[in-house]
Amino acid sequence: MSYGDTQLIGNRLIVVWCERLRRIIHVWDVEKGELQVVSPPEWNILGLRIIGDGSRFLQMKRDSIQAWSIWTGKPAHRERLEQGFKYRFHPLCMDSSRVLIHSEQSTQGWDFGALGSTPTEFSETFSDRPCLKLIDAREWSNVSPIKVEDSVTGKEVFHLCGRYANPYAIQWDGQYLIAGYDSGEVLILDFSHMLP
Repeated sequence: MSYGDTQLIGNRLIVVWCERLRRIIHVWDVEKGELQVVSPPEWNILGLRIIGDGSRFLQMKRDSIQAWSIWTGKPAHRERLEQGFKYRFHPLCMDSSRVLIHSEQSTQGWDFGALGSTPTEFSETFSDRPCLKLIDAREWSNVSPIKVEDSVTGKEVFHLCGRYANPYAIQWDGQYLIAGYDSGEVLILDFSHMLP
């Protein structure tokens, strides 16, 4: 399984993804104009998330969240997590420097603040916010093979259609849908307007 995240911050596009076979993380910052390669000392990755200001990305590991500088590729801060749980990033992307993580037991929030500051934990509920899920129905439907639904109401909020209906590869993180096509085109859709 591969992991990645994409953020459009102003006019600056940042893409972070991992290459599992070579155990490295790639960062492409359009403003910087070059590929940044990060080689974590220990290979343990459960997810990647870009911080809202575009200064860092987070690497979710089994026992911690490691922040890395997007500009230098150097580690910025590590926050330890309680051992014995399976963690993952919550599909709801937070604003600015805040992120949510899920375990089987709870949802925790961390605010990574300004570059160089110590992260602080916060507690907040999001039951009134829609949680969007991707449904890939290509095996049983040709009408709307790839769609996004509100997981609470079950209502369809979007579906790929026309020439974009059948991508070669897709990635979904709860906010961004990235679809790649045989033609070489890549479609990046931002669903943040669905989150009040």
